[in-house]
Amino acid sequence: MQYSLIPGHEEIKQRLRKSVAEKRIPHAQLFAGPDGCGHLPLAIAYAAHILCDNPSAEDSCGQCRQCKNISKLTYPDFRFSMPLAALKKRKPLSSEFTAEWRQAVLANPYLTLNDWYDFLGFDNKQGFISIDESADIIRAISLKPVEGKYRFVFIWMAEKLRTDAANRLLKSLEEPEGNNIFILLTSQPDALLTTILSRTQLIKIPPFTIHEIESALKNKFTLDDLACTRIALLSDGNLSEAYSLASKEEVKAETENNFLNWMRLCYTLWQPTKTGKDNFSKLTDWVDEFAGAGRENQKSFILSGMEFFRQCMMMNYAGAELVRYSDDIIPSFSKFSRFIHQNNIEEFEKQLNDAFYHIERNANPRILFLNLSLNVNRLLHTPA
Repeated sequence: MQYSLIPGHEEIKQRLRKSVAEKRIPHAQLFAGPDGCGHLPLAIAYAAHILCDNPSAEDSCGQCRQCKNISKLTYPDFRFSMPLAALKKRKPLSSEFTAEWRQAVLANPYLTLNDWYDFLGFDNKQGFISIDESADIIRAISLKPVEGKYRFVFIWMAEKLRTDAANRLLKSLEEPEGNNIFILLTSQPDALLTTILSRTQLIKIPPFTIHEIESALKNKFTLDDLACTRIALLSDGNLSEAYSLASKEEVKAETENNFLNWMRLCYTLWQPTKTGKDNFSKLTDWVDEFAGAGRENQKSFILSGMEFFRQCMMMNYAGAELVRYSDDIIPSFSKFSRFIHQNNIEEFEKQLNDAFYHIERNANPRILFLNLSLNVNRLLHTPA
């Protein structure tokens, strides 16, 4: 992985280059940015620049033995830790999933936590980084690097460190043994312990711009300019999401459309149909199906809904030029936005936030989404 293969983020790249040029490499760093921002490829490119046998001022050479091993993620002095779900009443170690991790990252260096869980088929299980993993990291860093002058320990999605696991690493982060460099990566820095934050140098990575995503899509896919623009708007700075949308035969705002269809079902809940029955049975079918979608997908659905409501409010009160959705991207968006207004937006936000909170705490999804749907029906009929 090289800087030249990563779109945009020139300011971040220049900061990392300066660190290498001045030989001022912090022993513990925190790369923090939203999903799909590219903090993992940036961290790997940074390590490659440090370890390269023939680096330029701008980048690693990409041709030496070190660079070739890094590009295949087979470099022996790279140690990756990532969230995993418990297996058969034991806590798995990241070293047991090296092949899976390599395959997932090489396929998509911008992968999100949901992408990783989907790749492993975790379904309803939620991943974490255990104290056993921390102990394994400490054992690894007690040894000398095999090839290079440094060993890199990457802790991906460090917000998933359990409290005991994070505390176990504090001394190593503050006073690392030998030539070990820790790079923690997170999409939720606020979820990290303050003791972790205080021991790492923060590098904030912004989401990709619309232009950067458009450029990346044009380089990777054979899409016209309009399709690239639509995907860039929908992905909201998340390059992994942009790649996922672009890989489909028809580019659609799938999650947003699903959310809008659910809104329609909630709105018409008690209205008679041609058969003389109401839509309640359709809703219960939807709830039964969505209950099996997995917690991470349910959380993603709720977060998309929060953004959907925010765009509706912007449409109604700030002007269409600031809105990233349109009827071309999400059919009937402007028509639906009229139902979201100052008299119900706060309660909508509360309902979705509460649902997200309870999903994270393993609430029964059938009861949760049925109750949420009934509340949504009430709120959609609230007069403006």
